Amino acid sequence: SWYCDGKSDKIPQQDLDVYELARIIAFKVMHLEMSFDFTKGATHYHATYVYPEWAETKTKTVQIKDHVFYRWEK
Repeated sequence: SWYCDGKSDKIPQQDLDVYELARIIAFKVMHLEMSFDFTKGATHYHATYVYPEWAETKTKTVQIKDHVFYRWEK
């Protein structure tokens, strides 16, 4: 996550191609060109090595490798 981590937001030159691919995929997902929701409606997620306070107030939808996804139902 880039949110308030204090690190530079500049994309390293060697990562520009994969960053562009990720940006294209995100654009397609946001504009419904890719309609499969593999997170089953998730609005939140976290890595398995942390357990945020908010997790117990959400409904777990799926775990994909080291990331757990949740939605707002509770």
